[in-house]
Amino acid sequence: MPKTLITGFFMSAITLIKGDSVDSNVDYRDSLPVNMYGVNKPILGAAGYMYQMPGLTPFSTGEGLDRGGIWVSTPEFEGHYRVSGTNLVVINSLGDVTVLGTVPGTEQVPMDFTFNNVILVANKNLYYYNPTDGFREITDGGNVGNPISVTFVAQFVVLTDGERIYHSQILDEESFPLANEAVAEFSPDKTLTVKKNEDNELVVPGEFSIEHFVFNAAPSGFAFTPLDRKATKLGITGTLAIDELEAVWYIVGRREETAPSCYVYSAGTGKKIASREIEQVLANYTDDELSTVTVDGITLDKVSLVFYHFPNETYLFNASIAETHGIDNAWSIVKTGVKTDNYRARNFVRDPRIGEWLVGDKTDSSIGILDKKVATQYGDIAEWLLFTPFIKLEQLSIDNLEIETIPGIVNDIEDATVFISRTEDGRTYGQEWTELYGDRWDYNKRFYVRRLGYVRHWMGFKFRGTSRNRMAFGLLNVEAS
Repeated sequence: MPKTLITGFFMSAITLIKGDSVDSNVDYRDSLPVNMYGVNKPILGAAGYMYQMPGLTPFSTGEGLDRGGIWVSTPEFEGHYRVSGTNLVVINSLGDVTVLGTVPGTEQVPMDFTFNNVILVANKNLYYYNPTDGFREITDGGNVGNPISVTFVAQFVVLTDGERIYHSQILDEESFPLANEAVAEFSPDKTLTVKKNEDNELVVPGEFSIEHFVFNAAPSGFAFTPLDRKATKLGITGTLAIDELEAVWYIVGRREETAPSCYVYSAGTGKKIASREIEQVLANYTDDELSTVTVDGITLDKVSLVFYHFPNETYLFNASIAETHGIDNAWSIVKTGVKTDNYRARNFVRDPRIGEWLVGDKTDSSIGILDKKVATQYGDIAEWLLFTPFIKLEQLSIDNLEIETIPGIVNDIEDATVFISRTEDGRTYGQEWTELYGDRWDYNKRFYVRRLGYVRHWMGFKFRGTSRNRMAFGLLNVEAS
């Protein structure tokens, strides 16, 4: 935070990327942005700016709460597939929904696809779909067992039931010989999922380990050999607490000697990316509660964003900001509405036919578009918040506050109001001042608030809004004397 302090006068340019607060445990905490994320673009002397989360607009209506989604690129049955309620559906480019089969259960569903089938595991059963054979359960006379995860690697459908790792015949995806099985031997922990990486390796994350296997071309038996050099003593909390973005894996996990945290993982190496604030949030949950975590990674206008869906709230990790400003400045909160803490969108799938990110829903059967043109979520306003670090202004009076904004292009003048308040104890905020973000067509309007009063010791600011318009905020400049 660049700052100049002269006796009797203060002038400062203050970042809005993260604020300060205190809690009842006599601890300094982070006040994270809400429904805002940082963009790396030098502008007006700042290294970047804060931009409001895109909104959600309707695209289609599914069959119930969303349980998983995938874009399938196999030409014969290419399309956007979802498990919606208790049905597998396919959604065309116009949003029309076709039910393909019944998928029991309520939990989130691991999905993948092969050259021949869409494959998924639900309620510890294995299901396939293709247009010729339709939707069906695969049992192979009981050899399929009770799988909890599925992937397709090196021409095999690979499953795990939490202990064994086993796979299909190479030329028969519906056959699972008992000889085609092994266990992850690096650690005697639970095996929680199976994945494929860019090296066409079988990646097997467990509770306290991640092990890699490579295809060994054996004529019979288990077709993969462990790669000991890539094994690591880092695990995941649940089957879907992992997602791949740009060839690296983002996970919620832990080592045996640590509490759960957020990590980035690649090629046998895990690096913690959780800030202290995020670890304090995770500490509110048991490991069993964190077994339901899901992770969504997307790119949006060259910004890499990872959504961590914790049980009661959703946190956003900005991988692009982490590279330039560090992991402590890369986190924000995303939520729906004003009074709720959670974010309704999940299971992001990019549909190349329309060039949009499509999302399922945690609260109803909506299937929406992550829409950069609006800030509302299905027509409802979503609150945003920004905070400043604590600023020491002992016995000074604030003459002027200015934020760099983009004025003149709001769609609803009355809706573009920003509420400003300040704290002198890090816990409670006082009266609010209001200022318009900008008047329509007034491209020269500056965002000023004057005469905010005397400061006894130190203080911090909070900015909030409930706008239908997306907003962008650069540096905050404060003058005091």
